[in-house]
Amino acid sequence: MTKEKLKSGKKHLNNIILLIFIVVLYSCTIKVSDSDDDGGNGNNNSYVIIENPNPYDGAVDVPLTPILMWSCTSSNTNNLMYEIYLDTITPPVKFLSGQPYYNTSYYVTDTLTANKIYYWHIRAVYDNGNYTSSTWRFTTISVGGK
Repeated sequence: MTKEKLKSGKKHLNNIILLIFIVVLYSCTIKVSDSDDDGGNGNNNSYVIIENPNPYDGAVDVPLTPILMWSCTSSNTNNLMYEIYLDTITPPVKFLSGQPYYNTSYYVTDTLTANKIYYWHIRAVYDNGNYTSSTWRFTTISVGGK
């Protein structure tokens, strides 16, 4: 094998590794651009990243009164609030908190049904718009053990 073929193969391998890295990085966060500002002024820099759900997507044996947690990074923190949605259907439509909520954790006070799949997502709301996270799911613990 010639040096040129080795260099070409190495270049392709590096490109593949870079592509895999980008796909993995993108799948770990949600970044949404503000599409509300279409005034032609080039000011489209608002973003929200909602990530690190707990319980994590696909979690099992979650308590019947879980604490839902997430992290959020935003370019616009003016009046940033969250709406928490939790339901047994997807996308979840039950608005849990009853009003916008300012913390990144929420204690579910109503006892959930045992051994049931629940779906949840967070909607970040602020002065100029709103963003909804991915929908995550978890399964509650079985009553009386497995």
